[in-house]
Amino acid sequence: MSLDGFSFTALTGELNRWLGGSRLEQAAVRDYCYVLNLRAPGKSLALAFSIDTPPHGMFIAHRLTGAVSRNAFTHVLENHLSGLFCTGLSSPAFERWATMGFAAEPGQQPRYLLHIELMGRNNHLTLCDQNIVLTTTRRGNVNQSGDRFRQPPPVDKLPPLGINPGLVHQLIVNQGQKTVARALVGLIHGIGPLLAEELVHRCQVPSELPADQLTEQQAQSITEQIRAFAEKAIDGQPEPWLYPGPTQPKQWYWQPLHHLFLDGKQTDTISQALATYCQQKHSARNMDKLRNELSTAVESASGRLKRTLGKQRAEMERARDFQRYKEQADTILANMHELHKGQGKAVLTNPHTGQPIELNLDPGLSPSANAQLLYRKSSRLKKADNKIARQMKRVGQNLDYLSSLAYSIEQAETQSELEEIRQEMMEQGLVKRQGLPGKKAVKPPFLKFNAPGGEMVMLGKNNRQNEQLTLRQADKEHVWLHARDYPGSHAVLCTTNPSPEALHYAASVAAWHSKARNSPKVEVVWTKVKHVKKIPGTPPGRVQYTNYQSIVVDPLFHRQSDDADTQ
Repeated sequence: MSLDGFSFTALTGELNRWLGGSRLEQAAVRDYCYVLNLRAPGKSLALAFSIDTPPHGMFIAHRLTGAVSRNAFTHVLENHLSGLFCTGLSSPAFERWATMGFAAEPGQQPRYLLHIELMGRNNHLTLCDQNIVLTTTRRGNVNQSGDRFRQPPPVDKLPPLGINPGLVHQLIVNQGQKTVARALVGLIHGIGPLLAEELVHRCQVPSELPADQLTEQQAQSITEQIRAFAEKAIDGQPEPWLYPGPTQPKQWYWQPLHHLFLDGKQTDTISQALATYCQQKHSARNMDKLRNELSTAVESASGRLKRTLGKQRAEMERARDFQRYKEQADTILANMHELHKGQGKAVLTNPHTGQPIELNLDPGLSPSANAQLLYRKSSRLKKADNKIARQMKRVGQNLDYLSSLAYSIEQAETQSELEEIRQEMMEQGLVKRQGLPGKKAVKPPFLKFNAPGGEMVMLGKNNRQNEQLTLRQADKEHVWLHARDYPGSHAVLCTTNPSPEALHYAASVAAWHSKARNSPKVEVVWTKVKHVKKIPGTPPGRVQYTNYQSIVVDPLFHRQSDDADTQ
């Protein structure tokens, strides 16, 4: 975990410089954090604590988006601390717990103490009146309301300042086959796995070197590095860095991490690095949760429709017996001279095939009445056949729609895009409605590309955006494109007279932003926007088109063209 004792010490010192003398106005829960809203001279501060779900930390938050809520813990905090001044934030060196004091006036001895523990597995906030616990987020038998507060027990490790190389070498070598990095974590107070890996890297010690092979010279170098890090943490000399990943930050630390071999970005403060890391990690987790929720709803609805389709196919097979009943009725009428009332069976010649056919008759009815009975049954089954065919067509259209939803969910890159899809699914009854009605819709942020000739290509990212782009925003004389028979984006080439090059480029864009993007060749249909109409009574994005042509393209063509333009 990146919030080790060294980074916690540096972070506590940084926050203390901001918080001292600020006045608490509100305590609440927002997003994934407990938040204390404080008013400092000339500015407001939101001190956030991420204690329930990893990554854990405390930081000054600038971009919390969730609704403000309160629980029993925050109510007690507000009742006792509202209007009081923060006297400072302090922490024992290289520990991962701190204490925040509150008093009626700046400079007074604090009466109320908020203890903050960010220990990895044990993360708690505990409010005390002097040393008596008033409320806590902790569960269990320790430090509950009315108890005397008990600090976390001390660790049996070497303090980072004042260590000598000989002792460090002896203790590490005694760790046997453990790696040197693992030995450091177990021996030196405040060192976590991330810092341990950085220390051995900076000292040019092989990352997998067994502890019992460490030389005295290497131990000397490691000791010096530990002291340097410790002095920077105590003296407040941070160099915070954030290391990005493909979709979210990969790591952060209060000092640069050379052993990661990543291009990072230095931030102004430790709090800023930690806040960005926590917020983006939690955002990615929320996105994954929402994506899974929506995907599960689509899969469930698809499963129900497929089962319905299977039943309809079976009913269709039964309904298609209408032709057999009609032939039996025709056979009776063609052979009336051979039949008489009271007859239960008869073997007659089928006038359609010339082959003999055995018929079961109702003895209580005349031959003519038996024929009419079969005609009526044939008529009912024929009507049922047509009805089932219409029902099966609707089910097929709904399955196509769910397939387009699944594709949109898979391709969504931001929380807002997934929320837009959820709103659409709520409107279609695929997921339960949540919260209050949304605000008035704003113009969607369509994807935009420039063709080689400068023409703009616009795309919707999901069904609602597709409908907004095609049916409401696009010029009726511009060119509409879509990958044929695949779910994907509606594309609009913003020109009334497209060149072959622009058309080919726009078709490639449409193919890439479809479920067929991994195919070597994709057929893309295109027509004027005015020839695209919404299918009445269907969900968003379902359209029909006329006067169209098609073009076969490589989905990668537009990306290769863009690369060529930038070289």
